[in-house]
Amino acid sequence: MANLLEKQKEEQKVKPPIMWNVVFHNDDFTTFEFVIACLMYFFNKNAEQAFVLTKQVHEAGKAIIGTYPKDLAETKKELALDFAKEQEHPLNITLEQA
Repeated sequence: MANLLEKQKEEQKVKPPIMWNVVFHNDDFTTFEFVIACLMYFFNKNAEQAFVLTKQVHEAGKAIIGTYPKDLAETKKELALDFAKEQEHPLNITLEQA
């Protein structure tokens, strides 16, 4: 009986969510300032963090902006892309499993 209870407890343990990286990609049209603003507004980066990440996107072609559970990563991505589209910027953001 004790073994059965232990097995049930193990089965009931909550597994941590699978995490996803939000990745910004460089393009030749989206301005440095716009990327910084998106990082500060949608991803809660301070000015220094946003600048460093934007520079990494520009120089390396892409950068991981943050790592979140899938639902949150998708929401942040879509909010930033919708805003970029409204402002006529071709910002490219993807998700990669962490």
